[in-house]
Amino acid sequence: MWTWAIAAAFAAAEADPERLPTRQLAVGIEAGDPASVRQLVTRLVWLEDAVQALQSELAESRASQPKATCSGSPDAADDKCNEMKAAGEACAVAKRAGCALTSIRKAGYTATEARAVGFTLAEMEDAGYIEGLMAAGYTAQEAKEAGYSSGEAKIAGFVNGLQSAGYQLLDVKAAGYTLEEIRTAGYSCSDAKEAGYTLQEIKAAGYSCSDAKTAGYTLQAIKAAGYTLQEISTARYSCSDVKAAGYTLEEIKTAGYSLAKIRTAGYSCSDVKAAGYSLAEISTAGYSCSDVKAAGYTLEEIKTAGYSLAKIRTAGYSCSDVKAAGYSLAEIRTAGYSCSDVKAAGYTLEEIRTAGYSWGDVKAVGYSVSDAKEVGYTLQEFRTAGYSCGDAKAAGYTLEESRTAGYSCSDAKAAGCTLPETTAAGYTCKEAGYTLQAAGYVEDLKAAGYSASEVKAAGYTTLREMKAAGFTPFQCHQAGFGRAELKDAGWYYAAYDDWERPLRAKASKATALAQQRWLAGDADWKNAEESSTFARNCDLSQTHLVKAADAKWTSSSHCFQCALNTVHECDDFGDDIHTFPDIRRKWLSAQVSGSVHYPRVRYIVDYPPNTPRLPYHDHPGGEEYIVFTGRFADTNFAQASAAVPPPPRPPSSAGAHPAAGRTEILTWWGLMQATSATESAQHVALCPRLLVPRQREASWIDGPRRGWAISKDGLETRIERWAPHAEKARLPTPKAGPIKEIYLLRGSLSAAQRVEGATAGEALGLLAEGDWICFAHEVSQVDAAAGPDGATLLVKELLPYDSWRRHVLQDVRQSWHSWSEPPSLLTIAIDLRCGGGGECCARQ
Repeated sequence: MWTWAIAAAFAAAEADPERLPTRQLAVGIEAGDPASVRQLVTRLVWLEDAVQALQSELAESRASQPKATCSGSPDAADDKCNEMKAAGEACAVAKRAGCALTSIRKAGYTATEARAVGFTLAEMEDAGYIEGLMAAGYTAQEAKEAGYSSGEAKIAGFVNGLQSAGYQLLDVKAAGYTLEEIRTAGYSCSDAKEAGYTLQEIKAAGYSCSDAKTAGYTLQAIKAAGYTLQEISTARYSCSDVKAAGYTLEEIKTAGYSLAKIRTAGYSCSDVKAAGYSLAEISTAGYSCSDVKAAGYTLEEIKTAGYSLAKIRTAGYSCSDVKAAGYSLAEIRTAGYSCSDVKAAGYTLEEIRTAGYSWGDVKAVGYSVSDAKEVGYTLQEFRTAGYSCGDAKAAGYTLEESRTAGYSCSDAKAAGCTLPETTAAGYTCKEAGYTLQAAGYVEDLKAAGYSASEVKAAGYTTLREMKAAGFTPFQCHQAGFGRAELKDAGWYYAAYDDWERPLRAKASKATALAQQRWLAGDADWKNAEESSTFARNCDLSQTHLVKAADAKWTSSSHCFQCALNTVHECDDFGDDIHTFPDIRRKWLSAQVSGSVHYPRVRYIVDYPPNTPRLPYHDHPGGEEYIVFTGRFADTNFAQASAAVPPPPRPPSSAGAHPAAGRTEILTWWGLMQATSATESAQHVALCPRLLVPRQREASWIDGPRRGWAISKDGLETRIERWAPHAEKARLPTPKAGPIKEIYLLRGSLSAAQRVEGATAGEALGLLAEGDWICFAHEVSQVDAAAGPDGATLLVKELLPYDSWRRHVLQDVRQSWHSWSEPPSLLTIAIDLRCGGGGECCARQ
């Protein structure tokens, strides 16, 4: 009937014409559709009616069934429950019929069935359920908590988890569990040992050797219990342990112990050789050469096994033995055999030398110098071995050979050589790091012909030593000593001035004469030195470009009375001409003539630190320079960065001011550009970053270009600063305009030139910092553009001349601005320090 009621309810629902599919109904309800909500309510009403109909039908069905209950006596209840079991009724029916759990158990219902109808484990324990509890899904932990004993747990089938459930091993053992089950239940080997099981029983139950080791059993007990040596090895017993336990080497080898562990266990090389190990395996295991030698292996076998000759030597094999084994003498020496060993082995002295044994080695075994000299040992080797210069002299070596071998001047003096002999042999003030001062020569230096500068370079830094040697105040001054030092040495100011004043007077007279001859073009004023190789980059029919990256430093001693890079007599300054070493020049241009003495030169000069003052000299053609690094003292003192354009002036004594680093300057000689006393030795400080005049207003501004005039009496020297990518074209008149040269101080500049009448220009490429260019007469147009960082240019313009020095235009009043005429020659008051007041200028 109840099935009919439900079927009727579903049929009514199916017959509803407005019925929606279930998925559509769910979507509508979620979206809040009113029709879907109404249909849901209708279906709930139908369902409620069906449930009520089902309840009514179930009540009628119970009323019509026979009244079977388990009331009455226990035996009657048990019988009734047995009848229900026999009739095939489910455990749930028996439970609804009121049967007690005890009757249900007696009727044969299993623990699984009882648990399925809702009986708890505690109720089942009270009812006497034991068997089948594990099959019903209960754990040993639940059984323990429900009060089941170890015996009941065994009956119930519990094994896994007994130890973690808290069952005592003795109770478990008493309950009849086997030792294998006990191991499966989680009990350790130590637990089994405490429970009284023997090690043999423990092994039979499946406990490993490692378990037994952890339980504290000795190796002897483990061996007695029947564990194999492989199992013992797996349990990490050392080779020494198993050896102590009585295992043989063959058993240990079979068990897989490595030969290195066997060696550590104390087995000798003879033992492992007898056990069948090869010599290669023995060598790899770390047995020494002495071990294998003691085991009876031959030297040939040892050599084949790869033992080094050094180890073979340590094992006690003699040099004769290894020689017979085929080792070379070079290998024998490398292995550490002494010269005495190889001599005893029969090697000749020539073979010994070829093998690399030093003279000290062969000397120690009794060979003489004569013997060693015959087979090719050098004097330098003798010196290294401790032979003195006197020994070398006695052996027939010359003093020059001794110097070449490295004997110092002190050694030569100790050998009895005189100063003339050492000088003749080539000893100088500094020879291979040895100084004449170290040799002890004092009085003999001057007599041997050394100059004051050489003596000072040799290490005599006090004037008292120089004075005692007989040098004059002038010679000491030329060597770099100042007035204060001369005075301290006993040469007072009057004496100093006595020799300095005539020198100045002579130089002044020579300067005046030079200027007169210069202006008059005196053809009789000549220099005897041939100078054809001196001229460079002076042909004005072509453009000259010197790249700083390609220019080479040339180092030589120079006369500082003129620019000639030769040794000669200079008529300007008497006979005392001095040169200075370690001064480098990078030449840009040089021009000389057969009829005049002074050249026009342009070069960069680099002075070493603490260069002494140069002799007094004159510059009738003028001298200009820019100090890039360091400090330079001439008529005035200039520190980097600075420009100094003096006119022709009285003689001066110049030199790099003492400084820690080198001094580098750019120099022009003989250009005759400064013409007034107002320009005499003016010192123009330059910004170190851009090399433009520091804290000084520009003379003119032309768009992105700004210029500072350095010399303005008609012949111009100026510094120009071009903004990044600034461009300009020059259109000079070749015969009327000046010859222009440029030195790039900072940045980069691309340039191209065009000759008058040419249809196309010639690209000169990119000028970098330090590049110099001088344009030819025929150039009529120059196009230039600054690089991305701008450019700082030093521009010099020279008027045409008839010979190499006299100007065609003697009276010039205008200023030259031939790149383009600036908008105004008036001074424009603009602060151009670093292009805008940089910190480098503000600090200085």
